[in-house]
Amino acid sequence: FQSIRHTSCTIKGIETIQAIYKQRRSLELDSVFSAYNELQKLVAVA
Repeated sequence: FQSIRHTSCTIKGIETIQAIYKQRRSLELDSVFSAYNELQKLVAVA
């Protein structure tokens, strides 16, 4: 029973880490795209 509880906690921890990683990746992609869009605007104005 204790190993099942330990496994459950481990799986929850892995799922949490994956969720945080995915959230960070999407935030990084958003910042890259916004920087790219800003550069596009500057080039269009110039």
